[in-house]
Amino acid sequence: MRNSVKCNSCGHENAMFRLNCTECNNYLRARVWNINLWHNIRLLIESPTKAFQDIIWSEHKNFVVFIVLISAIKFMVDSSFIKMAYGNTDFLLNKFSTNYILVFAEFVIFLFVFTFVYCYLNKLFHLETRIRDILAIISYSFIPSIFGLVFLFLVEIILFGSYLFSVNPPPIVIKPTLAYTLLGLEVLLIFWSVFLLSFGFYVLTKLKLYSIISSFIFFILFLLILYKTPFSIL
Repeated sequence: MRNSVKCNSCGHENAMFRLNCTECNNYLRARVWNINLWHNIRLLIESPTKAFQDIIWSEHKNFVVFIVLISAIKFMVDSSFIKMAYGNTDFLLNKFSTNYILVFAEFVIFLFVFTFVYCYLNKLFHLETRIRDILAIISYSFIPSIFGLVFLFLVEIILFGSYLFSVNPPPIVIKPTLAYTLLGLEVLLIFWSVFLLSFGFYVLTKLKLYSIISSFIFFILFLLILYKTPFSIL
């Protein structure tokens, strides 16, 4: 097993998420009951390796649902901007709740499908991993999206007001320098998430190249599925 931890008592190799040795039942590490949200957000900035280690070790993957729910709002906003860039304004005919449910459903379905496929691939590489750990790692890698929603989106509303979702004229025509700057920051947030997911997968698998490739594949597929799929009119 490539992502194993050796027991100090009997020398048996155990999966890194194990609390007790499967051979002698000796404790392998300290017990982590819950994920401390604010503490782990700080660690994601200062030491992603330690943050994801705590996330994997935690027995209760708390705040995962909260992060997914809030992140979906950011994805809905970003998806709207991208559709406007392509001249598609059909989403404006929908209510906020309709657009949100559609984006949330796409996000959750893709999240679970990718998680199960990734877990299966890990088995092929002789890696023992758990579905809930993978879900938690992916979810916490979207913390930058929440930062973008709370801070960056607020700045965009202040700067552009009602023209933020306008195509006549679009924000990029009203204040091009500011619009391109904010767009650059949005792109940086995406790369930050890719960076975090790579760290999370590496902590889980101990395979650097495999983790990097998996992270990029996840985000490429995610962007294609979520941001290229037109909203349906319900």
